[in-house]
Amino acid sequence: MKWKEYYDSKTLSLEEAAKLIKSGDKIVLGSGCGSPESVIDAILARADELKDVEMATMVSASKGAYSKPEYEGKIIHNSYFVAPGTRKAMDE
Repeated sequence: MKWKEYYDSKTLSLEEAAKLIKSGDKIVLGSGCGSPESVIDAILARADELKDVEMATMVSASKGAYSKPEYEGKIIHNSYFVAPGTRKAMDE
């Protein structure tokens, strides 16, 4: 098998990758500008199917959509540093 065929056989779409997330899973997001917004959005698109998925980050420069009230009970936001995108959720 050529490398390109092998590589292609190992790749997933965002939607396929998001479907691998199960209730109770813990996800560690990249820090700072390394937050994978498109992956987060794909997971949030199926938030109604999930319960207690923890998204942990050290320092997030993301938009922090996972910390909005509509994800309560579905997505748990765990941050070690409060950033502008998640400050309101942490205050509450």
